[in-house]
Amino acid sequence: MKIAIVRWKDANYQVADGSIADVHGPIELESVGWLAKQDDDSVTIAMELDHGGEQGRFWLTIPRINIVSIRTIDPSRNRKKARNG
Repeated sequence: MKIAIVRWKDANYQVADGSIADVHGPIELESVGWLAKQDDDSVTIAMELDHGGEQGRFWLTIPRINIVSIRTIDPSRNRKKARNG
């Protein structure tokens, strides 16, 4: 499974009082996770997966229309033998 670095635009929520001149538009974020699913509408990354890659936690689904760019890394290409102990 690949790791995805997704740059995307999100809504901006401001809690402080202020003038309309202080209001900002959408913000650009980067989210990183295991690339779990992608289709024409969205990309889903998981922060944690089990070894089989079928179960996970902390899913983030980003609408494609919000995505600026996606970079992927294939960790199996650079994997060294793990040492125990």
